[in-house]
Amino acid sequence: MPDTDLAFDWGNTPSFWFSVRRKLTNESLFSTQGSKLVYENQFLEFVTQLPSNYNISGLGEHIHALRLQPGFVATNWNADIADPVDRNMYGTHPFYMETRYSQNAKSGEVQGVSHGVYLRNSHGLEAVFGDTNLTWRALGGAIELYFMDGPTPADVTAQYTSGIVGLPAMQQYWTFGFHQCHWGYSNWSAVQNNIDQYRDHNIPLETQWVDIDYMDAYADFTTDPVNFPVDEGQALIGKLHNNGQHFIPIVDAALWWPGNLTNYTSYNHGHDLGIFIKNPDGSEFVGQVWPGNAVWPDWLDPKAEGFWATEIADFHQKIPFDGIWNDMNEPSNFCTGSCGTKSPPAGPVAPGERNVNSPPYAINNVQGDLNAKTVATNATQYGGVQHYDVHNIFGYGLLRATNAGLQKAMPGKRPFIIGRSTFAGVGKYSGHWGGDNYASWQLMYWSIPQALTNALFGIPMFGPDTCAIGGNTTSEQCGRWMQLSAFFPFYRNHYGIGEQPREAWRWPDVAEWSRDTIRIRYSIIPYIYTLFHAASTTGSTVMRALQWEFPDDPSLFGADRQFLLGPAIMVIPVLNGNVSTVDGVFPGTQPWYDWYNQTAVPESSHLANTTIDAPLGHIPLYVRGGYVVPMQQPSYTLRESRRNPWGVLVALDSDGCAEGSLYIDDGESLKPSQAKDVSFLARQSSLVAKVHGDYMLDMVTPLANVTVMGVPKFSGSVRFNGAHVDSQQVSYDQSRQLLQITGLQARTSKGAWEDSWEIKW
Repeated sequence: MPDTDLAFDWGNTPSFWFSVRRKLTNESLFSTQGSKLVYENQFLEFVTQLPSNYNISGLGEHIHALRLQPGFVATNWNADIADPVDRNMYGTHPFYMETRYSQNAKSGEVQGVSHGVYLRNSHGLEAVFGDTNLTWRALGGAIELYFMDGPTPADVTAQYTSGIVGLPAMQQYWTFGFHQCHWGYSNWSAVQNNIDQYRDHNIPLETQWVDIDYMDAYADFTTDPVNFPVDEGQALIGKLHNNGQHFIPIVDAALWWPGNLTNYTSYNHGHDLGIFIKNPDGSEFVGQVWPGNAVWPDWLDPKAEGFWATEIADFHQKIPFDGIWNDMNEPSNFCTGSCGTKSPPAGPVAPGERNVNSPPYAINNVQGDLNAKTVATNATQYGGVQHYDVHNIFGYGLLRATNAGLQKAMPGKRPFIIGRSTFAGVGKYSGHWGGDNYASWQLMYWSIPQALTNALFGIPMFGPDTCAIGGNTTSEQCGRWMQLSAFFPFYRNHYGIGEQPREAWRWPDVAEWSRDTIRIRYSIIPYIYTLFHAASTTGSTVMRALQWEFPDDPSLFGADRQFLLGPAIMVIPVLNGNVSTVDGVFPGTQPWYDWYNQTAVPESSHLANTTIDAPLGHIPLYVRGGYVVPMQQPSYTLRESRRNPWGVLVALDSDGCAEGSLYIDDGESLKPSQAKDVSFLARQSSLVAKVHGDYMLDMVTPLANVTVMGVPKFSGSVRFNGAHVDSQQVSYDQSRQLLQITGLQARTSKGAWEDSWEIKW
């Protein structure tokens, strides 16, 4: 491995062992030496040694703090379970990042060095954290390990996605708007009422979602002819599209099984192709979900993906949706076994055969038996494979097939999918939401480490059900949650049937706070979109833990009550009730600027736990010195916002420098033919924007203003491309060290990014 800092060693004394070490320091990063490696037909076990007080995150998906500690058991067996704490749930990601810190004996400086480990295994497995070791156990498969040498956290995530599991998908521009869903809409009129209420309260609504209510008897690719007739749906969606808004329906993982060929064509097509999962006797495996008896496509069958893609494209002809929400894809089953056909339980296991129903070792599954609430482990899939071996990748197969379906339905457009059950690498096909949560401050907090671990896994398009799908919330809690989620990449309010209504317009205070915060979100969508382009091309992250940006500070490793969007914007949310302050830290040595008053945080707050004023309606936001944030004036929809004038926010570091970038394309094409890249560099009282690329916006969008924070002295003169700017367009506040330049539209009448430009002050 000449291009890596890693070396592999192995030996046979006293038994087989292997290790991975850093060549530069000779430090062992992963070693099974001193323990026994077990390699049986249905059980693998190996132990790696860890330093005491280790710093590890990953190994999801779990509701857990960002830092994993001794005693934690990371089980991977995808399960339909409502956000259990410390237990397995919807996804399987046997990948972790570890950071080790050392201190230079002479300088005293601390350095953090990170590496990553990925076990490529789709079987049920668990990783058990001891005080100084990590024990891996799997119910089959192989020990196929991948190591990333880092040395920074950013390097690890980039190596994992770009080199192993695949880069995350680029999203369409509109997907970063605010979304609303409710399980319980009674008809299209109820859906329209929600859309109207958001408009009447002037709370931007980008996308309206519908849950299973719209289906005919909960059967995929159908609509209820009485309450959700196709013609009314087409009219509603047409109105949304005319207003620059969008529509997303749910599509579940299983199809209704009518028992024989009927007018339910989706089942008929799949049955004729023979692509459904089977019982051991060759009959269709029939379980139960929302429509009653149901069958599941077998994603190992090479015909299954094409079948699913055709069903999606055909359904799109009736209901012109803009993306799809995939649920129940663990796969979830409301009963145990093939209950629809009452197939007999598996018989006794013959000598030499595997026992997949009751394997000799039981992992710590949240639902106990591996067969509980899912397809039976002895169900047969294409090529004679048993579901036992591929259970954890069923959701991955569905999301990949849905991605293919959306490309068939809307050729050339980036597919937008939010799925529940995931596996390593699924980010190249789909985003993910946090699943079924409840209205509690604790789960509101845990959505942050959940989002950060999904960022590690290469799934940047993540967000929770804001204000929670279940339980009773309050205006205070929902308002705080609406503000928190406004800075997650995926931003959706969703609640369940029979639950307390909690759309943002329900409370006057929440409506006001949501308007204010969505306005901030929409103003920085160009920055977020640029981050996503970088993620989809280089494997960088969008939502970031503090430690990833400040890898040499060991105190930040477990910090998960605040976070960064990219390198420049820090969010310190309120995560408790009945408080008007929040504690936060300001890492690093460069200045941080308050988003609202645009002045620097006192240096005394750096690296110290600081109490910050956060009255109701206020979410503390900060801009990091050394960065440039491109912005655009917000409107009700992102289509309107993209037509508005631009702004540039410059946060100078202590040397008077800053840098940033902006990526622009048409916002929807899978492979844009044209794009523009803008690089910003501020230094020596100058800001230069260099423009590359030939993408033409559909209308002229000039530059309106430039704000520079951290200007210690001002000459009194500003020049734009050498020409003097009228003093009435310039404002400088010495006490705040804030320079504001406005009214630049006339100087950029051909567009803010038509040509490169320079501002000197």
